[in-house]
Formats: sequence, C-alpha cells, structure tokens
Amino acid sequence: MIRMAGILLMFFAARIPVQAEILVKNFDMAEIGEHGFPAEWRISHPFHLERNDTTVSREMITEGQNAFPVLRILKPTPNDNVALGAQDIDIPDGTRALYIQTRMRARNVKHGTKFWHAPGVGVSFLFGEGRARSGNIDQWIKAPEGDSDWTLYETTIEVHDNASKASIAVVAHEWSGILDIDWILVRAISSNED
Repeated sequence: MIRMAGILLMFFAARIPVQAEILVKNFDMAEIGEHGFPAEWRISHPFHLERNDTTVSREMITEGQNAFPVLRILKPTPNDNVALGAQDIDIPDGTRALYIQTRMRARNVKHGTKFWHAPGVGVSFLFGEGRARSGNIDQWIKAPEGDSDWTLYETTIEVHDNASKASIAVVAHEWSGILDIDWILVRAISSNED
C-alpha cells in the first residue's frame, strides 16, 4: 500500500493525470511469469543469455519496512546482449507523444565505447503489423556510470507518423555492472493535451 501511494505521488509530481492508462503490463514487475522472470516482459533474444554471463532476474528488495520487486540485470563483463526485457504496446488513436517514467539504480556500471553501450530503457516505434521498425532505438533513458541510488527518470517522446505500436525494452548492449529497475510506466499524451 505504501509503495502504490508513492507511485501515485510520482504521477502528481510529474503532472500526469492519475486516471491516465498505463500502457505497459506489469509495469512494477510484481507479477512473476515463466522462469521467475517478470510476467509480460519477454527476453527478446534468449540465445544471448545462453552464450554470455548475463543474469536477468526478478528480485525482492527490502528498504526499511518496504519490500518491492525489481528487474535485476547482472553483467559481470560487457557482451552483446540487446533487449533483456521487452514489451510491444499499442499506441492509442490520437496519441502525439508517449510519456515514459522509470526508476532505476546502478551498481558498478561501466558504459561501453559507443553511445548506445549503456543500460537503460529504450523505445522504438513499429509500423503496420508491427514488422517495420523506425530504427534500433529512437530514444532511451540511460543509467549513469558508476553507482547511483534510486533515481526517477522521465521523458516525453514524440510518436512517429503512422506508428501503430511502440517497443519498450531494457537495453543491455556492451556494458557491465548491475542495473535494478523498479518500474517502467508509459502513457499516451493525446493531441489535445499540453
């Protein structure tokens, strides 16, 4: 109950209407699916986990009297994992932008040599039957290098013309360290909203 009240306060702080629909399923990683992984979040390239030393799990974190589930990615060495938790969401008609909010913390994170060699949450757009992509990642929220405490990140991304879906993914390409993700919220901003 305390945790849900905190999440609702984040909505108010960001001036996002509480009645706005959250477009991702299991946004707070609370439901457990196959293999102990958060339900509704798929591993987009399972073979990457088989050939590398990366571990993806749903962990329970306890802070004071509050316990909550997180998605944890442990990468002892940089490797070529791509999207370790992903979900494709329908974009409602009349949507001009997507509001994305996530809460993450990093431990001993080292970015790779390229801009995209960093942990975080990425977004790309899908067209038609979801087969054509706008690119690998249109925009993402990156976790910093080193250690960081729990930090709230948020951004607004303009929707591409004719996009039917958005792919929300936890990006895991060529970085090392530990990334914990508490939640990933996505909501539509309609054309008539400021």
